[in-house]
Amino acid sequence: MKNTCITVGTFDGVHIAHREIIVTTLKISAAFNFEPLVLVLNYPPKFNLLNSDRFLITTDEEKMSLLRELSNGRVEVLDFTKEIELLEPEEFLSFLKERYYARHLVVGFNHTFGKGRKGDVSYLSKTIENFDLFVTVVPPIKVENNIVSSSFIRSLLYSGNVKLAAKCLSRFYSVSGIVVKGAGIARELGFRTINLEIPDKKIVPKKGVYAVIVSLGGKNFPGACYIGESPTLGLSRFSVEVHLINFEGDVYGELATVQFVDFLREDIKFPSVEDLKNQISKDIAASNKLISQFL
Repeated sequence: MKNTCITVGTFDGVHIAHREIIVTTLKISAAFNFEPLVLVLNYPPKFNLLNSDRFLITTDEEKMSLLRELSNGRVEVLDFTKEIELLEPEEFLSFLKERYYARHLVVGFNHTFGKGRKGDVSYLSKTIENFDLFVTVVPPIKVENNIVSSSFIRSLLYSGNVKLAAKCLSRFYSVSGIVVKGAGIARELGFRTINLEIPDKKIVPKKGVYAVIVSLGGKNFPGACYIGESPTLGLSRFSVEVHLINFEGDVYGELATVQFVDFLREDIKFPSVEDLKNQISKDIAASNKLISQFL
């Protein structure tokens, strides 16, 4: 097997800092005739269950699709087993050399590895020559003076700042799910919506109303997305539902992808159902105007 220029990580979100690391890996590989390799650490289901607050920006399928597109398919998955977890930093570097023929390692400025995450950039600078390896450290990438990271993007989504999250991701944040039957309340109010079944561990943005683009059946539609529990109606039932503007049809069971373009308003309790209906009409108009520049 050819010597590799390798980068290792979980790559949740495949954001612009991840992209810079991967592009650097490809450039070094081309310059020195190495085989580029993106090695994705795959945590077992048990880990995700134990870490119940560890919701993800991208599902495994989304992440692998984005990584393969970015790296021309040069991606492998490494299961994060107990044996891998307990490797000391020097053992992990030896493992990369022996199993993947690593010759050059590309890491982010805050990269950690090895048992207890004892390996970091400082460790690499002191010991990398002992392993006959070269290392390139990619400096932090900033957006609006914020260092881009997966944890920062998660915080943006939880606060409803999907606009800044999109800048960090270089794409709109999206959620895909199967269209399922809801309670039918929106239709009674005069607004047909589709309800989505969201994959486990996928981040759903903060409760509220968003201007969105919906991909359905190979076409894109403007929409207004509501996330919440319908406090005005007293339902106490969490849902993610979208009104597709200028759309009619039965799409139960189909896969829909919702791209979050901008946050419109908080999820609040209105004085009356009539007030709620008036506001929904305004939300739809605002969404349509905003999304028209993208479709």
